[in-house]
Amino acid sequence: MDSGFQAREQPKICEKLILRFMKTKIITATFLLVTIPVLYFSLTAGLLNRGKTVPAILSDPVNRDKDFINCIFNDIYRNRIPSGDLVENNFGRYKDLNFNAIHRYSGDDTVYGQFQHALTANQIARKRILYDSANDKGLKSIYGSPNSEYFSYGQRLVYEAERGNNGFSYQRLSADIIQDSGRTVLHPCLTNCDASPRFICDSIYENMQHGDGYVENDFKTWYLKPMMRIPLNTPDETPVVKIIILNFEGDTIKQITIKAKNFKQNGIYDGSYVENYSNLPSGEELQVEGGTFTESNKLNTGQNPSEWPSWPLNCKTDFKVYWFGQVDLWFDKMTVDDVIGNALFSGSQDDKIMQEVNAYTSHNANFSFFTDEVVYSQIPCLKYVFDLIKHTNDTAKYWYAISTVRDMVTLKGHAQHFGQSLQLTEVKPDYICSDAHVIYWGVPDNLPTLPGYSSLSFQEYNELLQAHLGDENYHSSNIPQVTGSIGQK
Repeated sequence: MDSGFQAREQPKICEKLILRFMKTKIITATFLLVTIPVLYFSLTAGLLNRGKTVPAILSDPVNRDKDFINCIFNDIYRNRIPSGDLVENNFGRYKDLNFNAIHRYSGDDTVYGQFQHALTANQIARKRILYDSANDKGLKSIYGSPNSEYFSYGQRLVYEAERGNNGFSYQRLSADIIQDSGRTVLHPCLTNCDASPRFICDSIYENMQHGDGYVENDFKTWYLKPMMRIPLNTPDETPVVKIIILNFEGDTIKQITIKAKNFKQNGIYDGSYVENYSNLPSGEELQVEGGTFTESNKLNTGQNPSEWPSWPLNCKTDFKVYWFGQVDLWFDKMTVDDVIGNALFSGSQDDKIMQEVNAYTSHNANFSFFTDEVVYSQIPCLKYVFDLIKHTNDTAKYWYAISTVRDMVTLKGHAQHFGQSLQLTEVKPDYICSDAHVIYWGVPDNLPTLPGYSSLSFQEYNELLQAHLGDENYHSSNIPQVTGSIGQK
């Protein structure tokens, strides 16, 4: 990746309403467009209005200096509807409904492009017909593209060794924290310090993302990449650390011993930090299968999706680090990638994403590329894809939607803090929006009743709201410290 990407302005923020299919009656679409944002605002007001005065909503938004996009979100490219392609058959009707843009999700098919495959000339030509049709109707196009969208969904979790990092870190440490080569690291050593073999870090706080089931890749392979260094000329057979993997239920499912010889790349180690290790024994590769909650001896064993409210108390997923006390060590962090993230950060998929940018950015109707419903664990991949898009063509635009409800389910900390502000500071896309998913645990009893929703008193509703969203003053320093001896199960 080019390290010279230019700093970008903060993205423009917009509202997003998910409507998967065109409605047959305008009155139905109008009702949904009006009521869902109102209901969402009313439901979330409990978090913001705890004895505070809520300012009036600003009026006259039309005259503000910004792009105003009014679109409906349509089903993916695959022909799952008997009448054929939804958008191609209805371009004229979007104007009838006063939309000024047209959106389409990406799909994995032979017509418009397949995930992880380069586009063919025919697929590019067919997709450009969609842009032409939108342009003929005066509509802006917000289309997902198979590879830029697919690889944006990759996951990378980075667990720092020295606490902090908004809870994505080890909470129990048994080594000095020092500065080394611009990094904050743990430094167990042999001279003038405790040289006894021991666990140097364990108990990751934010540890639920590997089995939350948001994407099917949770159930596939996860790749561990411990970032560390040792002194030059350490004898090859010197054991350095052992990585012990605990699953959701707290059972040890794998142990990997890393020796000095595994630090070598092409037979050479120069004393610098590495995260990929060579010539590990068969069965001790730095990877683990996610599996489903019903499978035995998998990372996600026991993480039942229907029991998600109990995950924060019950999740014991951990990647412990045991130091053998044989050689000085500088340990920085543990990075864990899913299969998409592992492929993306190898650089092997860049050409496929760049091809899409070069094929479609120049079309007059192309407003932006799009990815839907992303979460905290996807921030590193989102940034990689966005930076690559801008590096390929700095006029290309990228827009994605945050899944607030997913962050509420899979984070122990404050969902808004993670799901929104970090997206702005870390990725800085051109456009960003937050899905207005209905809050589904109940409705305050001063609002109209809805089928299937409990009617809750103000106190009941507020308690549940705080339990799901966290305290609005949340800070990583509020994370409770883990007790007990380090290295215990």
